[in-house]
Amino acid sequence: MYADLHAQLIPILRLTLAQAALPRTGLALDLACGDGAKLPLLAETLGPGVRLVGLDWSAESVRAARESSHRDHREHRHDVRPGPFTRPHPPQAATPAVVGSWWLCGDAHALPLRDSCLDAAVCIAALGLLAEPLVALRELRRALRPGAPAFVVTAAQLWAEVTHWPEDLATALIDALRHLTDRGIWEGHAASEDVGGELAGLLAVAGFDSVHVRAFPLEGEPDLARRELTLAAWRALRPLVAPHLAPADLARCDAVEAEVELVPLALVALASPA
Repeated sequence: MYADLHAQLIPILRLTLAQAALPRTGLALDLACGDGAKLPLLAETLGPGVRLVGLDWSAESVRAARESSHRDHREHRHDVRPGPFTRPHPPQAATPAVVGSWWLCGDAHALPLRDSCLDAAVCIAALGLLAEPLVALRELRRALRPGAPAFVVTAAQLWAEVTHWPEDLATALIDALRHLTDRGIWEGHAASEDVGGELAGLLAVAGFDSVHVRAFPLEGEPDLARRELTLAAWRALRPLVAPHLAPADLARCDAVEAEVELVPLALVALASPA
């Protein structure tokens, strides 16, 4: 079950981690790291100057993650040079090694970390498994320095408004949104309140601000931009894309009706403490 879920999440994680602009140096936490299966994805995203701390309640998982990290380091040692923090030689390594890593057995509800010591944190497919998610998020907020990003991913099955856009309108909408992204105005569709509101509210209560939640159906076509578009609320998109659509296309978009469906989806949140 979990293997299937992680397989569905991988392309979503690869896209959103790359767009999250996580720091290239400093100290980062992988909360509920599990057995280290996310290590290659994090290695693609985090800079070579990042020191990674993986924490999980399971001693067995922590041992597996530590072994995976050491194995990854040995397999790539011909691609690295010595230094205080070993750095891969770009772009020789096809899969970069994560180095400068620590693996800890600990409680997400009482992190063994000092205040404001983290430059970033990720919590992937684990928040819903914790006994008290709000307590864990408050601990995460305590350990993050002001402004440091927290990347939180959860999976859910929710009733949501789904818009099945005609092919040509989907293309026009994505082109308009990419134009906005190029201008630094828009990066990913904000999940509607009925889909992303609970996660956004939880992060806000825990002390995070600048919360941005995106939603992706776990199943669907390979193009993630089109998949994400199906869950975007037209009332939120309209004022953004209207100046970039032909009047006829805008009128057709206004006429497309969303349908309420039960959707397995991934919620991806990026937030930071004030």
